[in-house]
Amino acid sequence: MKKGAHIFLIILSISTFLFSCTNAEEVEVTKNEKMENLGFEDMPNSETKSITIETKNTADQLELITKLRAKLEEDDFDFEQQEVTRFPGFSNCEENTTISITGNGLRQYFARSRKPEKNTTDFYPDFIIQVFEFQNEQIAQEKFEIMHKAMHSKGRFCNGKAPMVLVINNNEVFYFFTRAEMFRGYINEYSEFVEML
Repeated sequence: MKKGAHIFLIILSISTFLFSCTNAEEVEVTKNEKMENLGFEDMPNSETKSITIETKNTADQLELITKLRAKLEEDDFDFEQQEVTRFPGFSNCEENTTISITGNGLRQYFARSRKPEKNTTDFYPDFIIQVFEFQNEQIAQEKFEIMHKAMHSKGRFCNGKAPMVLVINNNEVFYFFTRAEMFRGYINEYSEFVEML
């Protein structure tokens, strides 16, 4: 092989290597930018990982919900337990993961005011509370951190636009959510009540 041809092959190899590295970096940057901009409508996608959180019903764990019920009824709310028609979940747009919550430690409640919202005649505040129960406080704390991180992950409304609050008390995690921004104050108030019990 002639010396010129040999040098040409070396230059060609180096150029190909440099081009492929640059191309890989561009693909990686584009991929990262896309992941940072995920929204609830983008998930799950082909690269989404799934996490399942298993709840566990334990005996005599109705003390907190009984106190919350009394507080709500005192504040002119109707309060009832509902059948869970869909298992809840969260998305973490930063980590491209979806979190499903299953098991027999899941309960759902519906609260609706008997008084209309101020300055309205037929718009009654309401919200839903889902309770996730775990074997012990340590497991509840671990699961709470996973859900909380997902709920507050950056992205385009990663878990939707509806107001929501997540709090923990002992071995139970309480998820409050409502349909309207004007009801956010209610879920903030009652979630703080649960957290401080």
